[in-house]
Amino acid sequence: MSSAKTNMTAIYRTTAALELLAVCASWPLLCGCCASYKHVLIRIEDDPTGRPIAGVYVSPSYRSAKSALSLASGWRDRGFTGTNGLVLLKANYLPHEPTLLGPRNKNGYYPYYIVFITNNVYFHGCGLKHRHSPQPVERLIARDEDFVPTTPDLVAKVPSIKEKERRKAATEEAIAQQKEEARDFWPTAGEPLDLLDRFCQKFDENG
Repeated sequence: MSSAKTNMTAIYRTTAALELLAVCASWPLLCGCCASYKHVLIRIEDDPTGRPIAGVYVSPSYRSAKSALSLASGWRDRGFTGTNGLVLLKANYLPHEPTLLGPRNKNGYYPYYIVFITNNVYFHGCGLKHRHSPQPVERLIARDEDFVPTTPDLVAKVPSIKEKERRKAATEEAIAQQKEEARDFWPTAGEPLDLLDRFCQKFDENG
């Protein structure tokens, strides 16, 4: 009886090992087999003028959406905006992420978009997410794969180098003005800052 039990245990272990090897062997074939590529139109425009920007690199990224056991394709299309500020890409949009352990992230599997430009007018890189989309991501998930949009699905606003410098200067000026206006409320020589610091620390400790 003991010998038969030992043989059955060995058979179970061998079967499990063979199943694991089969999964490992098929993993390269399974990985990335699930895809529903949709055409996505993206517009890049100047902030704040709204003028289209040409020559901006745009590419989808699935890094934040893809799990280790994912079966969803992470193939990345890429392109540059034309003179109209538009670029048409294909990206994988699924109602959930298929994995070896079953569906994951039932809110949908879809990318964000890497946006980058560098020249004498612009130097900017950012991640364009679907909260910047004028329409719900569910519409892109349900979109037919052959449909080609004529209006932008996502819009990114990019400030120029001069605009960034102007905003930085304005921010620094506002901070300096706030500090200047607050000087009237700073403690006198008889009220050292360390006393106020101890009060704040005690206040934090007491919640």
